[in-house]
Amino acid sequence: MSDNLIPINTMGYYDEEKEQWVPIDAAGIRSNKVRFTADDIEEKFLSTNDLINKLNTYKNDEFLKRSRKFEDYLNYQKIIFSVPARDSTKPFPQGISINQKDDELYIIRQENSGNKGIITRYKLSTTQLIDSKEFSITSNTYNEGIPWFKNDYGDLCFLVRQVFEDQLSIFNYTNGKIERVMDVLGSYKIGNDLENKYFISGNSDNENLNKIYLYDFQSIVNGTPNLLQEVQINNKEIMFEKVQGLTFHDNKIVLGQGKDYPSITVLNLDGSIEKSYSFSKESFADLIELDFKFNRDGYKFENEGVCMVNWNGYAVPALMQIAVEQNGKETIYVTLSGVQDGYLLETEPRPRPNIADIVFDKAALHFPNRNFITNGAFDVWQRGTSFSDDGVFTADRWLVNAVGTNENGINRTERVTKPMSAPFSNKYGLRITKLTNNSSMERTDLIQRIENPSQFKGENEYTLALWARTNKANHRIRMHIDLQHNGSHDNLAARVCNLTPEFSFFVLNFNFPDVTNYLFLEEDYLEVHIDIDTLNSTSRDSLSPNDWVEIYLVKLEKGHFGTPFVAKSLAEEYLECQRYYQVYSTGDKKDIDLRPLMRTTPIISQRPDGSYEYVAELPEIPTK
Repeated sequence: MSDNLIPINTMGYYDEEKEQWVPIDAAGIRSNKVRFTADDIEEKFLSTNDLINKLNTYKNDEFLKRSRKFEDYLNYQKIIFSVPARDSTKPFPQGISINQKDDELYIIRQENSGNKGIITRYKLSTTQLIDSKEFSITSNTYNEGIPWFKNDYGDLCFLVRQVFEDQLSIFNYTNGKIERVMDVLGSYKIGNDLENKYFISGNSDNENLNKIYLYDFQSIVNGTPNLLQEVQINNKEIMFEKVQGLTFHDNKIVLGQGKDYPSITVLNLDGSIEKSYSFSKESFADLIELDFKFNRDGYKFENEGVCMVNWNGYAVPALMQIAVEQNGKETIYVTLSGVQDGYLLETEPRPRPNIADIVFDKAALHFPNRNFITNGAFDVWQRGTSFSDDGVFTADRWLVNAVGTNENGINRTERVTKPMSAPFSNKYGLRITKLTNNSSMERTDLIQRIENPSQFKGENEYTLALWARTNKANHRIRMHIDLQHNGSHDNLAARVCNLTPEFSFFVLNFNFPDVTNYLFLEEDYLEVHIDIDTLNSTSRDSLSPNDWVEIYLVKLEKGHFGTPFVAKSLAEEYLECQRYYQVYSTGDKKDIDLRPLMRTTPIISQRPDGSYEYVAELPEIPTK
């Protein structure tokens, strides 16, 4: 067999010298015959098949990555550029724009109440200053954004405000002259998209942003502005942090924000919020320290602009962040927000009237995930609605366990208004109130144990989400997930969350471990903890008598995002709860007569009202 020619396929063969396929002519004659053994054929087949598999894996990975847009990764960031914020000749920065084709970065600078705007040009890849040019402005006019373009002669030009509002100028940077002035609605927060198809402008000042105007970019370049759309904005929803700049991509408006905390918001063209994040200053300091020497003690932060850039084929926002150290050193850090290989910043809830630190995906309104939590809306209260004992179940499936001497009151609360304009309508929550001071009272844990932990898939990501508030500023809760398996109790993830009197939405993401080799007992469980700390400590604030914390709409779901809470019907919720707890007038019910059937043979005891409770809850220490 090894001395005979073996056809590779009916259309051609492989020429080893040329390292290419050679087609067979019409008569099937090969001009350069090459002999192949059966082993040769198998080896080439396997190597080709391996290559195809690798290509398919790469294509699938790329498809998954590219199917997720920048707003799915806003909390993943990296620093690409850093220069001093100002010196004796360069005032404070106000806006940014990036020209990747020419490897240039532009910063607009001006002083408060100054009469000139100064554009400084840098080499993007090296941060080297190239040159600077200036143009005149009226007092109290700013340029928080400097869209650029090249005119028909190849001159570099910028769109700038020389007066506070409703007038736009074209500044030819190449010749240093203002070439055109035209009427364009809005004030000094201006921006554009990556392809220069659109120009956007907000009718904003330091405290307000109620409307954004969307123009055809080329019409402005031509001096004949064409207004495409006006977008009405809810100022109260977005002004949790000062808006410092605008940009645009894929029908989304991006707001660079922050005078105290790094923040970013993505708006739809109907003015609704697609995503909104505010980040921990400590976490942002961690990002800086990855590549730069930085004194984080007491540093101050301010955002000063945003634009879109192309990063490895993905359009992402570039934010100009200014960090001021205690010694007065001011540094510009240009960060990319939404890069999939970036550093994961921790979110920091900020007080705001109508939204939370992470806002639901609009698409998810129609595709909410399954909730692994039972009675997450606190609709079922078979045991009563007011408690003061330690280590007792309160709202069904929810155990309240005090660490130390119990001095808490646990009550069902009823909301008058929704936490925000969100897709749910439940009316109950759970409130834990500190009653008296006690030095041995460390914290109170609100716990739910979820049976059958093997239902959670190893190495998949899950999200725990909830709404919470307090009656005093700066109290905290700690969300964490534990796994009980075969005598071991593992902590999988934890997050400390700052509370305010406003309703806020909190998310804890975690990866479930690979449990292929775990041995689970029948009574093992995944445990959801919401800890309310009452002892004054370095890590969490203490509660004083009559201080309270309220919890609403707890959801545990598969995936990276907190999708909307869609409550089950009350009948469905009762059936799930009665698997663990039922109430009857007599204490002689047989297991088979219980409806629904309970998780295990229940423990029966008489209640203060004379009825009998049948309890089949998961024990803290499994017995089977």
